[in-house]
Amino acid sequence: MREELEIKNQWKSFLTFFWIIFILKNVFKSAQMNATDSDAQISFFVLQLFMALLMAISMGYTAYKISGEKKDIAIGFLGFFWFAVIGIFIGFAAVQNIKNKKLKELKGHGAEESKPHSNFIGIKNKEGSYVSSKFIIIIIVVIAVVGFLSTLVVVMLNNTRIESKDAGKTSDIKQVQNSEANIQEQSTEWVKINSPDGKMSVTLPREYKLEENNAPGEIPTYSYIAYVNGNKNSSTAYIVKHENYENTFSNLNVNYLSVAQRKEFLNQLAKLLKNDLGEDMTNFSTKLGSIEEHNAIKFAGDLTSGAQHGKVGGFIILVGRSAYTLSAVYQDESILEFDRFLKSFSLLSEPNFKLQNFLDDSTLK
Repeated sequence: MREELEIKNQWKSFLTFFWIIFILKNVFKSAQMNATDSDAQISFFVLQLFMALLMAISMGYTAYKISGEKKDIAIGFLGFFWFAVIGIFIGFAAVQNIKNKKLKELKGHGAEESKPHSNFIGIKNKEGSYVSSKFIIIIIVVIAVVGFLSTLVVVMLNNTRIESKDAGKTSDIKQVQNSEANIQEQSTEWVKINSPDGKMSVTLPREYKLEENNAPGEIPTYSYIAYVNGNKNSSTAYIVKHENYENTFSNLNVNYLSVAQRKEFLNQLAKLLKNDLGEDMTNFSTKLGSIEEHNAIKFAGDLTSGAQHGKVGGFIILVGRSAYTLSAVYQDESILEFDRFLKSFSLLSEPNFKLQNFLDDSTLK
């Protein structure tokens, strides 16, 4: 009776450990799939391996403690076989089968059963009798080995992917360094300018043009436009536009826009920009985000004809009741100058203003 109670307690402990490990393993797997940082992905993968090791130890130890036979420790190898969770549930059934058999033996019903006993896999030979436990153990070991080898393959593939990614980063860094050196040589062709209202600054090609519109009844606007080498027929152009909606808000008797309203306002501004570019604008896409506490929207597309044809990109940011739009038509070979143009934008009233995270989002590139 005492031994029967111990077996039941061991089984209850095994159930507790089994489901805790099972849940944690799947939580770590989900976290790995959703992680964007490679270091975080590796950490969650290592935690999954640790959970698999705990499962293997729990299965093997429980099977041995219940049966008292060292061969049953081999069941623990199924704890490594997590693909489609086949191995762990076969291992669960195997431990449960050992527990049931041991309890029957203690009650005196072990070998005296009139019908042939089914093992937890239930494989019969040609004569219709269930196969011996040695064959079952061989199957368990084979499955466990396959699972373990599969895990090693996953580890190797993951390491290869990380090494390839790091190599790609190194190559990109070298390319950026070389391109930045070229841009540095041409630094005299670009200048940093402050807006007429003294609220923002940006870097543009030296031969830019400033246009202002303060006509009554219209939205106060100023804009900069610059062509590479000052040539209007150039296929690369940079535009900075500021629109002041102070009077518009006052006329509408609106003092505050909710986050949802500001996002919708940005979407409408992006649509107007697309319409201004005409039917030649294709593959136009947008992505809402934020820069510091300001709502913003990033856009990208292709301009298929006209003097300024090529890729289109930039962003619109709402600052109070003003909208700043930075846009450019550029070619693949001028991508670094385009990035330099966007990253040069700064709000003079916010010394810690940073665009990096918003621009580094590669969704639209």
